[in-house]
Amino acid sequence: MENNYGVAGPECELSKKIAALKNTFYSENKKPLFFKSASKTQFATLISSEIGISSLLSNSVFIIPKTNKIFFDYPLFKTYATQENYMVIVDYISEKITACISIFGNYEVHANLDSFSVSACQRYKDVIQLFCNRFMNNVDEYSKVLVVMYIYNTPNMFHQISTMLRPFINRTVMEKIILRDKTESMAIMQKIRNINSFTP
Repeated sequence: MENNYGVAGPECELSKKIAALKNTFYSENKKPLFFKSASKTQFATLISSEIGISSLLSNSVFIIPKTNKIFFDYPLFKTYATQENYMVIVDYISEKITACISIFGNYEVHANLDSFSVSACQRYKDVIQLFCNRFMNNVDEYSKVLVVMYIYNTPNMFHQISTMLRPFINRTVMEKIILRDKTESMAIMQKIRNINSFTP
């Protein structure tokens, strides 16, 4: 059974636990609208503490078995990402990319950006910049061996978002991005469960 937080591992139980924690947290921490950002940070800290960063990372960033494809699930990522764990997240992604390169000589990125928005881009600007500086801004290293980057559930404001991110991403990477709309994305991500039928 598929859920809101990605497509790998025992994610059904994980999503149920996150949903329960979310309901409890927001029922106990009702704040005015202008505290919304602070509440999200507090909730993310709670999720990291209660569930554990290792479990969250392994379910939101993972290598599709026996391939060079790395899947990133933003809906899960946003539930736990904070300034305090940004470097841990980027280091973890680095391990996955390095593992793919060591085996295949290259890698692909498959990113589910469902619910990603302009405000989210601004909120996570620091971790995006950390990631891009390491992997997307060096023509001679990681960006050259990146085969393709698929964006699933492409945000409606993707043009505006890509304009914001363009200073951090070199042209080589930008030319390798392929966008998939929501209709296409649903079918493709279902196939990720069965790697034998996975064709983006």
